[in-house]
Amino acid sequence: MISGARQPLFSNQKVTLPKLRILTLEICNSVIEIWDDYDTKDRGQQSAAAAGRSRSAIFQSLEFLRISKCGRLNKLLEANSSSSFENLTVLEVSDCERMEYLFTPSAAKTLVLLKKMGASKCQAMTEIIASSPEVDHDDKLLSFDNLELLVLESLPSLTSFYMGNCTLEFPKLSRVVVVGSCPELWSFCGQGTITTPKLRTFVRRTSRKRRWIRLDAWLRGC
Repeated sequence: MISGARQPLFSNQKVTLPKLRILTLEICNSVIEIWDDYDTKDRGQQSAAAAGRSRSAIFQSLEFLRISKCGRLNKLLEANSSSSFENLTVLEVSDCERMEYLFTPSAAKTLVLLKKMGASKCQAMTEIIASSPEVDHDDKLLSFDNLELLVLESLPSLTSFYMGNCTLEFPKLSRVVVVGSCPELWSFCGQGTITTPKLRTFVRRTSRKRRWIRLDAWLRGC
């Protein structure tokens, strides 16, 4: 566990953790980015590509990532980052008040082993996958092949999982849990289509009641 770290947390020129499997970041209020993206921002294409390979190597074996109470962190990856979390199976993000989204579409495509994803108490989060015009607007398919459980808790600004125009595929997703207040969450996706062959229940829990319903009506918002 890393606590109280200053930013940037890692430098792509100095750190490689090829065997790291579990990483917890907690109460890191000085961190505004997880790793130094200097090469990508300020150098040529060759250096940028090398930096991308270096960042990918940092977490090549990471399976469990938990980020909590990092008040200045607003994203996990830069929009043009080539980093990947190809072995990640569990992702939990909570109490990151400036976090706007978890991944860009290109980064989401690397989450081939992800089984559980949760986001909670992130005041600024509007989407789980970013759909802003400058990031990956040409992607037509996003598939979360192994995702089984999605938990969304107390996200007051969240409007959708993804608002872009593409097909979302969740072949193994069986349960979505919404806990607490997510008042702006009206649909799962915005302009595209969605396939969830194993999804059976939508669980919504508030302080007053607990509801289990079929997701058909909610998904028709897509």
